[in-house]
Amino acid sequence: MHGASSAEGFSGKRIDAFESEREGIAVEKRSITIWLILMILTAAFLAFPLRPLLNRRTMGMPAAQAAKKGRSGKALKFNPPTIESAPFGIIDAVNLGFNVMVDTQRYAAGYVGNKLKCKNCHFEGGMTRGGSSGGISLVGVTVACSERGEKGHTEDLAFRINTCFKRNLNGRPLPENSKELQGLMAYFRWISKDLPVRSNIPWLGLKSIKSSHKPDTETGRKAFDKNCAICHGGNGEGMHGPPTWGPGSFSDGSDMANPKVLGSFIHSNMPYRNPLLKVEEALDLAGYIASQPRPHFKPGNR
Repeated sequence: MHGASSAEGFSGKRIDAFESEREGIAVEKRSITIWLILMILTAAFLAFPLRPLLNRRTMGMPAAQAAKKGRSGKALKFNPPTIESAPFGIIDAVNLGFNVMVDTQRYAAGYVGNKLKCKNCHFEGGMTRGGSSGGISLVGVTVACSERGEKGHTEDLAFRINTCFKRNLNGRPLPENSKELQGLMAYFRWISKDLPVRSNIPWLGLKSIKSSHKPDTETGRKAFDKNCAICHGGNGEGMHGPPTWGPGSFSDGSDMANPKVLGSFIHSNMPYRNPLLKVEEALDLAGYIASQPRPHFKPGNR
């Protein structure tokens, strides 16, 4: 009896050991399975593009709608390329365009009829965010232009450039195939190249002034003497800054001859690097400057 009991006890221990070993193998298999699943999920996450995960606002939208939302001005970054980084084939034209912008009197002398330069409105050649003494930005101007005719936005851009030469510079239009016009367009295309076509670019143009204030030219005269004469001269003839009226300034056909447009420019940018005028003060100044004598624009003579 004792021997049989010993045999049964030994057999029971073997069964218990076998069961424990089998359970251990099962646990190990489950662990390996879980590990493999985690590895697969990790690999899939690393391989999957991150942009759709981050851009949750466009997920689930139709492709056209998502693309449109991605082209909104709010998502755009201001990061224009440097002139020096332009490729070999266009760098000479891009550089000429920049030089025309910042030293118009030298690089487009035959087409200018006053003492102004493009940079007097488009500070730093237009390569700024605009406003707060950045002037009027031109980064993105080529993609924002409306299409016209078979030539698309290029024709419209040339038209706009020559409008500035005729009305703001009191000069004559650049010929279509001139190196000056081609240089300006190459420059504008280059500094706008990373922006999507037809974008709503937030830094372009001037912010319109919403005010019912009627400009007071006498108040504007006093403000000019106090804040502007030191740079623009007591008679608007220009000193450190450009002339604001007289034969050396923009014509009466310029947008700047409109007190609301000029007032917006003054409010956002003047005094230079330290714009501090209230809307009403800017409008008074603009009204005074616009009332002063300047070249008369004659469309038929251009």
